[in-house]
Amino acid sequence: MPAVRGWWRRNLWGLLALVPVFALAVGPSAKEGIDRFNRFETYRPITVGADGWADFAGVRIKLVEVTPTTDAKTFGGDPFVLTGGLTLWRVTITIEAPSTNALAGCAVKLEDKEGRIYGSDPSEVDAARLPYPGCMPEDDKAPPPFQVLNYFVMPESASPAAVRITRSTETPRYIRFPVGG
Repeated sequence: MPAVRGWWRRNLWGLLALVPVFALAVGPSAKEGIDRFNRFETYRPITVGADGWADFAGVRIKLVEVTPTTDAKTFGGDPFVLTGGLTLWRVTITIEAPSTNALAGCAVKLEDKEGRIYGSDPSEVDAARLPYPGCMPEDDKAPPPFQVLNYFVMPESASPAAVRITRSTETPRYIRFPVGG
């Protein structure tokens, strides 16, 4: 008489097949839900006042300038040159804060007219002597208001549409400064 196999042994392959079937059934809808949450619920821009200032995280911030630049230098002091159809952009921001580290951990990003977002510490400028990106001045004792510089690399075909300033402790709020007209 043949040995009787238990329920688990008879149905093992069927149970194993359920794992990928479940993942295929739930995965796309879960990703869509996360994307929808991030797109609609998580990010709310702060309105910039008519004077150009925005109140954010207990400080006041103003976008001063967004301009293409060639003023970057290498660590040896030579002019830093980007190649391959890229442009270096400098963003100047003024911050009124009680201390220079009031916005420590902020991130400054540049948005182009196509909606693409560029970070302020791209690998293309690793050989350039640039200030540390963010919202803190190079001089820890700088009196308020102080200015910070952030540099971005964009393709020559792209043009800036906005500057975004975020801070993880302030999510979902962020500042969006429109650029140009």
